[in-house]
Amino acid sequence: MTCQTQDTQFELARELLIEHGFDGVASAMTILFNAAMRLEPSRCLKAEPYERNEHRRSNANGYKPKTVKTKAREIQLAIPQIRDSGFYPQ
Repeated sequence: MTCQTQDTQFELARELLIEHGFDGVASAMTILFNAAMRLEPSRCLKAEPYERNEHRRSNANGYKPKTVKTKAREIQLAIPQIRDSGFYPQ
């Protein structure tokens, strides 16, 4: 199911760029960055969302909004949070 969601996000970003050209860059960047950041917590936690196993390090604790200024415009990102960790997405 994760691959389908990722494919949908990448397809949406591609469509924005096709339809809006440079005006769609900021929106496409927002979609792509948020999709990439949804993958990172699983790697840090050593478990997928809702998966329980003996190797799981901690628990995810939602997302924190963050505004980032780019040359295109300000974009809104959803930064994943992990309890008891110094995690910050790459």
